[in-house]
Formats: sequence, C-alpha cells, structure tokens
Amino acid sequence: MMFGWFKKKKSVEDITEVLSSQTESCVKDIKVKWIAFNNELAFKSDVGLDVIIDMFSQPIMQFVETKYPLLLSSGQSGEHFWMMLFTGILESNTHPKAEVNMAIEKLSLKYGGMNNG
Repeated sequence: MMFGWFKKKKSVEDITEVLSSQTESCVKDIKVKWIAFNNELAFKSDVGLDVIIDMFSQPIMQFVETKYPLLLSSGQSGEHFWMMLFTGILESNTHPKAEVNMAIEKLSLKYGGMNNG
C-alpha cells in the first residue's frame, strides 16, 4: 500500500510489550530444552552444574540468535541471554535452587558479570 509510509511508528510501550512477550516465550523454550537436555544426557557426579549449564548455553545461544534475534540486539544482550537461561533452568525445577544459584555465581565469575554472552 502506498500510504504504508505514513503508518504510526511503534511506541516505546509497543516495543516493550513485544520484547516482554518474546522474552517470556524464549524462557519457556529454554525450559523445555533444558529439561530434554537433562533427560537425554548423563554426567558424572564430579561434573559441576556450572559446567553443564555452560555446555548447554552454547547451542542455546545459537537457538536464541536464530529464533529471537530481537532479544539479543540491545547493548545488554549477553546479560539478557544469561537471565533468560537461568530463569528457564530455575523454572524447570531439575535442580535445587541453591545449586543453580551456586552455578550462577561460578559462571558469573568466569564470564565477568555475564555481559559477554
């Protein structure tokens, strides 16, 4: 349509709503993928949860980049990715919250505050 140019630009509220909705969907997808990952792979007892999450994060980052690129386009994309990842893992209830929090601390030290997704 020729007059498509004159359509109202998206407001900050509209963009925030889209980002919020995509974040919620992404966390649900991560949760499902984390549960499947845990059910399909068996790790030795001496492998820490932080190591397991770190291994899981690599293909999940590619998944998020492909399915939800908007969520990784901001300056805080690395931090946002880790927040979504940890939320999905916590919501899965596959591990005690204290164990997940300990893994988060270790990964935060490894990645310097999670800003380099």
